[in-house]
Amino acid sequence: MPEEKKEKIMQTLSKFPDDKLTISKLNELIDEISYPTLLKWVMVLEAEGKIKVDDYGNIKFVYLNKEYENE
Repeated sequence: MPEEKKEKIMQTLSKFPDDKLTISKLNELIDEISYPTLLKWVMVLEAEGKIKVDDYGNIKFVYLNKEYENE
């Protein structure tokens, strides 16, 4: 079941491959995952190298890691 949440995040980001989404916007698009859970899975996906996160303090932009897709 937890892996489904990772897949949902990746599917949502795949719909916007060239966009950087804030965590809040991503949370709006995926309404079945709570904000703290979403943040946790974003950190896991970043550690796996599947996504990148630009952290500007209280705003985090999330986007697909293009280098990972080519591997």
